[in-house]
Amino acid sequence: MIEDLVRHYGYVAVLIGTLLEGETVVIVAGFAAHRGYLRLPLVMAFAFTGSFATDQVLFHLGRRYGRRILERRTAWHARVVRVHRLFESRPTAFMFGFRFLYGLRIVSPILLGTSAVSGTKFLVVNAAGAAIWAAAFSGAGYVFGATLEAMLGRIERYERIVFIGILVAGAVLWAIHRFLLRSRNARS
Repeated sequence: MIEDLVRHYGYVAVLIGTLLEGETVVIVAGFAAHRGYLRLPLVMAFAFTGSFATDQVLFHLGRRYGRRILERRTAWHARVVRVHRLFESRPTAFMFGFRFLYGLRIVSPILLGTSAVSGTKFLVVNAAGAAIWAAAFSGAGYVFGATLEAMLGRIERYERIVFIGILVAGAVLWAIHRFLLRSRNARS
């Protein structure tokens, strides 16, 4: 049942999942690739495409409407300050790596769109960052599957638990992050 869903909708799930902060979906897809339900190069390609395209769209939205978007999103204030600080200290490194900083994935390209960074430079650095991100997280899921199999032997009987466990762990981390963010915003 789960296997059939993964085989039929896995790549679409990766693409949709990467439109936001999709680490969990990409890790699950990497695990599914290890199990043979998906192909790892295609998982990487779909993860890259979703991540890269989303950030390009957000950058250009930032270029056109960035100030208005950021003014209306008062809950983003702490993140905006953090992004400014990180970007000012190492602009290219930050453009490359913002997607690895949990909670900054959406606000960063919007804010970068309001900066003096050229669209061409963002495109190139964003493509490199998205490629490394896609390979790292899908590869992590694949390696996790291989490690689990090395420890437990045949893991067919555990794979549903593992799929659900990874998804629950991702949801819990997301919920903790949201709770801490709301607590911090309430104190501000």
